[in-house]
Amino acid sequence: MPSCQAINCVNERGKCGKSFFEIPDPLKSSEKRKLCKLWIDHLRNDKLKIETFVWSKGRVVCEEHFEQDCFERNLMAESLGFKSGRLTLKPGAVPTLVKPGPGVADRQKERTSTKIFQEKRRKAQLRSSVTAFVNTKEKSSNKRTLSESTDSKATKPKKFKSSTAVHPQQSDDISFENVPVHAEQHDKLPLLTIPEILPCGHPCEVCRKIKGDENVLVFDHSYSKSKAEVDTSSEIQHASSSETPAKKDKPIFISSTPLKTDFQKCAVEPIFTPVHILDESFVSLTQEDDPEDVDYSLSVDQVESDSDNFENDISTCYTEEQKLIKENKFIVFESAIDTLINKLKCNICECPVDPDDIVKDLSNGTVITITANCTSGHIVVKWSSQPFLGKMPVGNLLVSAATLFCGQTYSHISQFAEFCNLQYISHTTYNKIQRQYLMPVVQHTWSLLQEVELKKIKEQNRQIRLAGDGRCDSPGFSAKYCTYSLLDIETQRIITFVVVKVTETGSSSKMEVEGFRRCMTLLLDMGFRIEVLATDRHVQIRSIMKKEFPEVQHQFDVWHLCKSIKKKLTLKAKGKGCEDLNHWMKSICNHLWWCASNCGGDKDILEESWISIVNHTVDIHSFEGKFFKQCAHTPIEPEVSDTKKWLVKDSKAHKALKEVVLDKRLRKDIRQLNEFCHTGNLEVFHSLLLKYTPKRQEFDNDQMWTRTALAVIDHNLNQNRGQKVNKDGEKAYKLVCPKATGQWVAKPVFNNKNYQWVFAMIENVLVQKETMTLPVKERAQEGNIAPLPVPSKSALIQKHFSRFEKSS
Repeated sequence: MPSCQAINCVNERGKCGKSFFEIPDPLKSSEKRKLCKLWIDHLRNDKLKIETFVWSKGRVVCEEHFEQDCFERNLMAESLGFKSGRLTLKPGAVPTLVKPGPGVADRQKERTSTKIFQEKRRKAQLRSSVTAFVNTKEKSSNKRTLSESTDSKATKPKKFKSSTAVHPQQSDDISFENVPVHAEQHDKLPLLTIPEILPCGHPCEVCRKIKGDENVLVFDHSYSKSKAEVDTSSEIQHASSSETPAKKDKPIFISSTPLKTDFQKCAVEPIFTPVHILDESFVSLTQEDDPEDVDYSLSVDQVESDSDNFENDISTCYTEEQKLIKENKFIVFESAIDTLINKLKCNICECPVDPDDIVKDLSNGTVITITANCTSGHIVVKWSSQPFLGKMPVGNLLVSAATLFCGQTYSHISQFAEFCNLQYISHTTYNKIQRQYLMPVVQHTWSLLQEVELKKIKEQNRQIRLAGDGRCDSPGFSAKYCTYSLLDIETQRIITFVVVKVTETGSSSKMEVEGFRRCMTLLLDMGFRIEVLATDRHVQIRSIMKKEFPEVQHQFDVWHLCKSIKKKLTLKAKGKGCEDLNHWMKSICNHLWWCASNCGGDKDILEESWISIVNHTVDIHSFEGKFFKQCAHTPIEPEVSDTKKWLVKDSKAHKALKEVVLDKRLRKDIRQLNEFCHTGNLEVFHSLLLKYTPKRQEFDNDQMWTRTALAVIDHNLNQNRGQKVNKDGEKAYKLVCPKATGQWVAKPVFNNKNYQWVFAMIENVLVQKETMTLPVKERAQEGNIAPLPVPSKSALIQKHFSRFEKSS
């Protein structure tokens, strides 16, 4: 992995969770060379010199060496309280936060394989010393003995499996004293005897307190003994400590596992088997290392991988809700759970679990709760597969949030669960969670994002240039909902939207007009100044703009007008003698885009340049005009002109072209393209809206608004993504062949979307479940959109007649 090039910095990309930035390439321009020299001077790396510097993607600097004002701010992400992903440097930023010290050439980095080898040797030495201590302790213990069968297996202890049963109150008044260790192997590392152990084998609170002591070295975790054995154990400890007093200035080791000689044989046989003391899951603290011994030249913290350190650091700063979200989840088969349950034994009588006395509760959605009893009737374990928030399993909340936030519907996910025979929540539970927890969070998130967008516009004190368009939830004139959105052309983000229901207007054809009026009125009432509004050539919206909003300049979308012209030309080209128009179709559409983008805002130049296409198609490039008198292209060479399929002047195809180009209504509408506005990004949003509100699925009014808000959030937070760069540092493209044209084209590949906002919303869902801070909107009685009242069901059944039934 590439590492940071700054002096005394060991951060590596992909392991420390930080953002890295490539050193500027000095060969691109003189400005880049100056900036590269500033970077190298501040990094203080002896290996980096501007004269010999060769740019590569591996020469990077981490974010720690930049001032906070060197990064671009994402106000939307800050308002939601989460990071926006990878940090972005401002142009001209320089890494100035570099620690002084010797150059990188003086710093030696040790190989990871060497670290692992040294750590293994260190564990082996510790293992041998502990084993020697165990043998010494077993020989010196006379009071506590086990049975002969247990002694015969002393050299091969079994694995211990802790139980989850409830045990009596543990005693906290347990004292610890130092005991001698083997003089030959471990004379400098005294051990502390483990606390007394209860028959259940659970860790006690005393050993947990000991773990916080800096002078105590804990192998794994301590266990508690029965209180009746404390006195006997203490006597042995005092006797042993009197022989060889422990040194107080050295760290103390605590054995994490009980030894065979640590237990007394009682009336009830212990249900556990001793754990091997050489279990690899021990944790060691720092100790005094011999500088001349290579085996002890590294501490445990140094040999831990950077990725593990990063995960541990992150886990300590997670909230409880974030831990529930980040925790791994698995699909577990019921047979696997039964296998684990049947291996348990009772902590009281050591009886096995009764297979006929296992109660499984599957009535709470995605969670399973198991209560297992032994053959004697004691409760062995009561276990749930998920944590709870109140009385609700966390899994129910997470799957409901994931279903809605990824744009899926309950019917799709529930059918997937049915085919896999997965336990899933009911439709009623999903609707309840959606209305009480999910919808308020989505509404709150969108209100924050909208407030940030509108606040930025007010701070800039600029007039807004908007693009608006409507989208119905079904084709034709049978739509139930219409979503009208207004997009800021400068930022390409949607700043407001409304969802109109057909019952509010009485006709589906009036919903788009009503949505447009509401959006415009909302912004104007808030005091915003709208300079330009671009829409399609909707007749009713055109009329409203003239009557109700005359101060706003109304522009038409270039893409919609070009689509209309292409449709008319395609119809003309189907006529006899007009087939040559097919060769000029693409050129005519491109000419319209060129005219709109190069008119400089002048409507007369725009109109005259558009009309010139009727002369260009017949190989006439100079003509009469007030502003536009000749074609703007370079002179066409004769050999190129001979290959063109020019139209014959006043031919049938040429006359058909003139009918379309010189149409009075079209020329009038083209004059409203002078600002070169287009709603292409709104069409992209409408395509994204299909993910969240598919037209084949019906939703109520609140669900439709919520899903539309999710689509808007997704669109806004993933806008203006940069283009991907391949391994060679070049911009990435993909080759596609559209079905409409059949011609291969290259399209840019953009960076992947960032869905960090989804996890922030899921976290807010868990907070909403615990606190119910956000208000919950009650579902309104919407009624049926049918114009007639509902007749009786029996009357309709009597009138029912099928044409496929044979008459008797």
